[in-house]
Amino acid sequence: MMLQTAHGGSSVAPAAIRPHARLLAGIVLLMGRNRYILMQRRGI
Repeated sequence: MMLQTAHGGSSVAPAAIRPHARLLAGIVLLMGRNRYILMQRRGI
């Protein structure tokens, strides 16, 4: 049981985390770009 849980956790964790990490990174980049553009347009 220990080997199965350890192997399953190590193989499933990265696959489950990668998509979320990419989504979060994409959202952060979009938010940063939008804020940067708005700041430039406002002349601040």
